[in-house]
Amino acid sequence: MEEQTKATTPSPKKTDKVKDSGKKVLDSAKEGGKTVVDKATEFSKRDFGKFKGLHIMIACGVVVVLILLLVVGTLVSGGSGVKYPIVYSDDDGNLYLMKPNAKDEDDAIKLAGDSSNDVHYANTTDRYVLFTKDSDLYLYDSKAKEETKKIISDVDEAYFTEDDKYIIATDSDNNLYSYNFKKDKERLDTDVSSIYDFDNNRVVYEKDGSVYVRSINAKKDDRNKVTDEYNSALQLSEDGKTITYIDDDYTLMVYNISKKENNKIASDVSSYSCEGSESCKNLYYIVTDDEKDLYYYNGKEGTKVASDIASLYATDAKEQKAVYTVADGDEYTLYYQKGTKDAAKVEDGLESVRGVLFFESKEIYYLTGDNEIKYAKVSGNKVGDVKSVVDDVETVEETKNGYVFIADVDDDENGTLYIAQGGKAKEIADDVYSYKLNVGKDGKKVYYLQDFKTTGDLYVTSGGKGKKIESDVRSYVVVNPNLIYLLKDYSSSKSRGDLYRSNGSKSVKLTENVSGIYTNMNVGYDPEK
Repeated sequence: MEEQTKATTPSPKKTDKVKDSGKKVLDSAKEGGKTVVDKATEFSKRDFGKFKGLHIMIACGVVVVLILLLVVGTLVSGGSGVKYPIVYSDDDGNLYLMKPNAKDEDDAIKLAGDSSNDVHYANTTDRYVLFTKDSDLYLYDSKAKEETKKIISDVDEAYFTEDDKYIIATDSDNNLYSYNFKKDKERLDTDVSSIYDFDNNRVVYEKDGSVYVRSINAKKDDRNKVTDEYNSALQLSEDGKTITYIDDDYTLMVYNISKKENNKIASDVSSYSCEGSESCKNLYYIVTDDEKDLYYYNGKEGTKVASDIASLYATDAKEQKAVYTVADGDEYTLYYQKGTKDAAKVEDGLESVRGVLFFESKEIYYLTGDNEIKYAKVSGNKVGDVKSVVDDVETVEETKNGYVFIADVDDDENGTLYIAQGGKAKEIADDVYSYKLNVGKDGKKVYYLQDFKTTGDLYVTSGGKGKKIESDVRSYVVVNPNLIYLLKDYSSSKSRGDLYRSNGSKSVKLTENVSGIYTNMNVGYDPEK
């Protein structure tokens, strides 16, 4: 019997990270063998700068899901403190923007006519909105007389940098551009097939089959070739000093950008993880020869820490912690390891493990093959007694103090909502719709829809009894506790509803006949319903 998981590894391409973003926990475990940790690692904070493919359109039975599966602690639902507007389409397909202080539809700003899509907000400001129309990329700038401007024709990929100072993009002719809001686009390179990674200063990309790195600022002509032999798992370190990747010979390499040189770490490497290490100087990697052995790299040399593992689930390279399984016939044993000391057994006799979650590296929550969440406390290299938390789990999200689960889901996708802290689960509400769970950016408030058919009742909880915000809600977008956009009064036959704004206590109708809400924020998603 094979376990349904794979080792944690960075995604080969930033585009690949987004394509797999829309699954609930169990689906992510089943599909392609990916674990909860795989999904979470792929959703690094840099991915929220991505434009193409990361928008969400709510309503009209659109099948796109965004359940954020987070590992060690970043909760995202828009930029901190930013009062985002809402972008929506009417029943004629026209695209509009409504600011938070808008009174009604007379205050709406028309962005585009029919055939517009792929809307994306900036990361740190409400000033900019990107969208496409007829394959061309447009920018809305609220300080430029609230007009839209076409900035790139036939766009292929487009991203805000994390600080929103640049947009980087490619077009269908394989040109790589940067746009800095003060000038027109500037071409960085030609014959570019993919953008692999980027930060606020540099972009890593493929050109003519080779990997290059250069400044996003067009004036700094500092392009350098990283390698001709790239295979997978390329990652620009968070400090922007190195690029880690696996080459065609399955050799784990680190490219030093300032020194313009490659350094070999190990051979026969199938995957690696430098989660928790800003510089990627420390990392875990798996050597696959006759068996799968786990190594820890301290910046100078690699040391074997486990032999013949089955799957690597979670790592903290900075704290030198790892969670993995070892097979024994058709059963698996889950281990936790700190440093190079002997591993501590978490549990044996497991049929499979579908996912492992760290919580501040002091606790381990893990999902078994029969959909049960279990918990164990970690201290040094010791693991406490295993406790069962919740059975029949369907959806998981992280909060500031623990995890939120929806379990016992029925045929209508409604289940029981639990909030778990310290390995103890508290039941919050029944008949909660599993596709519309939303953790606010404070990491404490949880928003959910109850008794959902075509619409449902929107509630918020901080761990106790839920407070009802509004009834008859089709979909919702939480910007902050005092700014929530709602799609209400929904007609399934007409595939449209009315747009409201709520301060958490009182709702105001903004406009009617809305066919879709566009946003890249953390949302209460509307699936095929």
